[in-house]
Amino acid sequence: MNDNFQDSSNEIDRLNLMSESIDSSIYPDIELVILDEEKVNIDFTVSGFWKNVLIVEDDVYLARDYGECLKTYGFNVSYAVSGDEAVKFIYFYGIYFSIVVLDIRLPLGKYLGDDGHYDDSQTGICISKDMREYALQAIFVGLSASENYPDEVWFNMAERHFYCRKNIYTSKRFARLMFQLVSMINQGEILRGDCSDFKEFINHNNDLSEKDNIYINIEEYNVTKLNKVSGSSGVFVFGGEANITGNTFIHHWEKIEKSIDLVKLSKELVILREALSVNAEHSDIIDIGNIASAEEEAKKSNGSGSLEFLSKVSKKSLDVAEKIGVGVAVAAIKATIGV
Repeated sequence: MNDNFQDSSNEIDRLNLMSESIDSSIYPDIELVILDEEKVNIDFTVSGFWKNVLIVEDDVYLARDYGECLKTYGFNVSYAVSGDEAVKFIYFYGIYFSIVVLDIRLPLGKYLGDDGHYDDSQTGICISKDMREYALQAIFVGLSASENYPDEVWFNMAERHFYCRKNIYTSKRFARLMFQLVSMINQGEILRGDCSDFKEFINHNNDLSEKDNIYINIEEYNVTKLNKVSGSSGVFVFGGEANITGNTFIHHWEKIEKSIDLVKLSKELVILREALSVNAEHSDIIDIGNIASAEEEAKKSNGSGSLEFLSKVSKKSLDVAEKIGVGVAVAAIKATIGV
């Protein structure tokens, strides 16, 4: 298993070997399961694996809602609406997915649950058990509104598995969560399915009511939980460095708000994000995510919040912004330099 989804000759050899070893007799007539071309969106290059997500969900509108938000963060999203489609996707293309999102309850279909131990109420678990060997580098995420606690426990106990409740992880929150997950991998951290910090973070949110303040940033959660500096407003210690947020950007925004049109900024950030996504590499996902977050803050007329996210983007994004001529975005990014 390549935990970091990084390029290597060994990884290419492994993937080619797995592709050549596929034996359709294991799932007879699987070729007869039709995958609509519009549901397939896979980057088949090794460097593009991190971008590939499969959503297994029979509610087409809900799947598209989550998928569109994931695309905002630079992911390629494919869709399976039944157990049979999920089997074909994972059996033939599982080696290319970094994340597989599973609804719990949908029709089993022809190829799942032959041992009779599962019914339609546990399809997500069945898919994972039957298919995880064909997606050795993927994280499996149970995304369900099911109130069956054993389902949640099963996902939380399994390696490379997480469980997210739909009422807590709405499409926007879920997309941000997946972005953070891949960003952690991008930063060189070994993130396995039993990663205690990440599981604790997800479960903390799952246990909150909708009226509570839900954490949406894993670093903020860990900083607040572990290393808050008493008496220092807005200053936290994480990984040996201080992150100064909040008031700094509020004061800075007050100085430049007359020169930045937030409506135009939000539109130009869409253009910049899409430009970066065209040939995005793994290292670009952090910038894409921060630009998407800055875009959302600009839409909400939160100038200081937008600046805070733009302060985290790389010089590459600034260079692209200058090249494509999004002047307001360029000005906003430059305004954060040195903050």
